[in-house]
Amino acid sequence: MLLCAVLLQIAGLAGCASFPNIPPFFEREGDLPGDVFEERALFGIATARTSRDGSRTLAIRPFIVRREPADGGRYTQYLTPFAYRNQTQSSESFTIWPFLYDTSFGSDRDREEEQSDDDVWIFPLVAWGDEPGQGDYLLVLPFGGTLKGKFLSEELTTWAFPVYVRVKDGGWSSTHILWPLAAKGSGDGREHFRVLPFWSATDSPTGHSRSLLWPFVHWSTRERNDRTVDSWFAFPFYGRTDSRDGTYAQWTALYPFFQFSEDTRSGDTHESILWPFYKRDVRPGQSVSRWYWPFWGEYVSEDEESTFYAWPIVWDQSEISGGGRRRERTYVVPLWMRSETIQPDGETRSLALRSWPAFSWSESAEGLEDLRIPNISPVFGWEAGEIAYSDLVTLFRWRADRKGRVAWDGPLGIVRYRRGFFGDRKLTLLWWIDIPLGNDS
Repeated sequence: MLLCAVLLQIAGLAGCASFPNIPPFFEREGDLPGDVFEERALFGIATARTSRDGSRTLAIRPFIVRREPADGGRYTQYLTPFAYRNQTQSSESFTIWPFLYDTSFGSDRDREEEQSDDDVWIFPLVAWGDEPGQGDYLLVLPFGGTLKGKFLSEELTTWAFPVYVRVKDGGWSSTHILWPLAAKGSGDGREHFRVLPFWSATDSPTGHSRSLLWPFVHWSTRERNDRTVDSWFAFPFYGRTDSRDGTYAQWTALYPFFQFSEDTRSGDTHESILWPFYKRDVRPGQSVSRWYWPFWGEYVSEDEESTFYAWPIVWDQSEISGGGRRRERTYVVPLWMRSETIQPDGETRSLALRSWPAFSWSESAEGLEDLRIPNISPVFGWEAGEIAYSDLVTLFRWRADRKGRVAWDGPLGIVRYRRGFFGDRKLTLLWWIDIPLGNDS
């Protein structure tokens, strides 16, 4: 069994599969809301939950939470959200944020044939791996080495970083000295040269740009689709961009406090006055947004409407995603948070309420209800955090489903109430004392 396997690894137990029910040290229980079968050990510190579809969720609180979906794969979090391991048929990854990143993309056959994409990064000092078609690489900072398939380039080589860096990508090649101060590159029709802060120049088939005494003086000419646009900027005092056909204009003063733009072709307009306190952006047929930050703001598009008051305290949002699913959210952080998802049929919906840290309540589209008092997780959707941390301190948890099953538990399961599928009711005290309450079916 899943729980036994983990306890064997963590605690060195043996013979777990043959353990009798000895609450609160080990117990099994079925006929729970949602057609769930549970195994619990050590006052519920370790649990394994198996759903009707065969998916499993395991926890050893607060250290490990693991999900095993019915369609395969394994997703394990350690001291969530700091470390996690994901395993599927085509990829494996292990992360200890922000220090270690270990990823491998490819099937078992790819790995046997050394064609998988393997990368390990001990951030920010050491990286090594194997890039398909490009071979092995190794980088040890600040001494040097090579990266392959990273930072939007095929190959990046450095020695005594940042003294020397060379980048190759397709036909493009560039050399950097004391990165990012000095660089020279060419290829694929593009040329670049810079010695910051004195001078920078870039030329390509679609435009030219220059910088003098960076970041203070800039000017450029670029092709944007079928328009040619000229720009200049004396940072931060004044800057302007104009299309040569007169259909687009943009200017800024005391950047970023004053910004304005107008596109007569599309009707798009933008204005920011004393940004971020006032902003208005209009894209006809697409979206309109306006705010008087932090007091009030709104965004309206074909598939989304959102409004905030006293940012970031009060939010109201309605959003339509792919397939016609609508999600509505109302937040008065942290006192009241509500999230509802409505499926395209308009009938199937899920709802979640939360008042942090007092309680959380949710009802899934399948009709499974779940109440925690209190709930120390401050956000929706962090299932691993609720399992690992919230369930350790929850004093009262209540669950129910549409088939009439009900289960509620006090701290550490010292008191419990159950109502089964056939209406049998039972109260359990001190894990062992069962008090039948009859049948109400």
